[in-house]
Amino acid sequence: MAYCFDQIRAVRNQTDYLLAVVDGPAGMSDCESGDMHVPGNNMGQAKARAFGNVVRYRETTNQLLLNFYMAVYNDLKSQA
Repeated sequence: MAYCFDQIRAVRNQTDYLLAVVDGPAGMSDCESGDMHVPGNNMGQAKARAFGNVVRYRETTNQLLLNFYMAVYNDLKSQA
């Protein structure tokens, strides 16, 4: 059981990739010319969508962890 909680804690604390998601695309230009507001410039929109997806999935992971913690707490509380 302790191993499971250690693994869950590791997932919860693992946030380094969020910095990479923010820093990585920031160094990319928005289009070949580098000019903003160029017709067909979809890179900025694609970067924002990708970042939004990462945050959304991380939030889903956090919600699942909270649900798990609540279930464990309720099980332990009912045994007491």
